[in-house]
Amino acid sequence: MNDDSLIRAMKEALGEPATPELERDLWPRMLERLGRPPVWITWLDWALLAAMAAWCRLFPEVVPALLYQL
Repeated sequence: MNDDSLIRAMKEALGEPATPELERDLWPRMLERLGRPPVWITWLDWALLAAMAAWCRLFPEVVPALLYQL
């Protein structure tokens, strides 16, 4: 099987896009995202972080299990 037939087979299997270029400009979306206010960390996030730190401090044997889940 040569390269051309392989490329043709892959395009048939995956479906060739109508246009190889982007259909829209991404720069306006990037400017909008940069203009948004930053995400604030709520008190609930801090409480969960403190509870997890206390849990790891009281039960150090759970740290490897926690790291495994990450």
